[in-house]
Amino acid sequence: MEHVPVVAGLIMRMRYPEGRAWIGGPALYAATGMRLMGIRSRMMAALSHDLSEDERSVIELVSCDDRCITLLNSPSLNWYSENVLGNKGNGRLDGMPAVWKSEKNFSLLNGAVTVLANGDPAWYYPLLTKTQPRLTLMDFNMNWLAVRGEELRQCIRYADIITITRHEYHSLGKHFFATFLAQKNKFLLVKAGSHGTEFISAGERELLPPAKPQTVTMDVGCGDLLIGLLAGYLSGQLTRSDALAFQQVKAGYLAALPWIATLLESASNESFIRRCVNAFR
Repeated sequence: MEHVPVVAGLIMRMRYPEGRAWIGGPALYAATGMRLMGIRSRMMAALSHDLSEDERSVIELVSCDDRCITLLNSPSLNWYSENVLGNKGNGRLDGMPAVWKSEKNFSLLNGAVTVLANGDPAWYYPLLTKTQPRLTLMDFNMNWLAVRGEELRQCIRYADIITITRHEYHSLGKHFFATFLAQKNKFLLVKAGSHGTEFISAGERELLPPAKPQTVTMDVGCGDLLIGLLAGYLSGQLTRSDALAFQQVKAGYLAALPWIATLLESASNESFIRRCVNAFR
């Protein structure tokens, strides 16, 4: 299979105050989003030997093969947080994310839609310098600036679509993305939760609507799911010659909203992923 999309990011167990710990993380959410759009991807991620058969079956169902997966003989990373974080801040990770990466068969990024799902920029940047993805989507996390500032800025140079929270965007200042937005066919989605998303490209700007869940019981992973849904939608739209258009990216965002609402209404990451698994089958 040539040019299968690739999702590079972390896979971890997610632990909330209520409910059991279960597999999740940026790479799994992004790959799940692609699968919900009918596209199987390869996950470029590190997996622990301690995953259950049930958890491994989810990986197998979401991804098309394991050619980019590295197995580590270490306990899985664990993510601790409340179900709803909102603007309160981040959860807590109990390990070193820099260890949990894979570069296995990195040449498969060539010509492929590539999703950088919130991993270490020092992992992503060398991959981008050695390959030529067809389209690169990046979920921006400004927390990396303190330790990976230069690598993060270099990743931006290679990205075509960036998603970022409104808090991060205003904290950095509009000048931070000035060079990125001065280029053609570069797209920035500034997420503001229930206030919608500001969609910005060279010479174009539009406020897009938010997802409309009946209630919000969990918001962790929405950004990762969104970038996967968007990548999956666009993977089905791209041709070899045509450049990506503003309206295509907008249509992909709008198509993602029903599944974002489903995640927001879910009691836990396990209940959401199991619902997705049922949809796949």
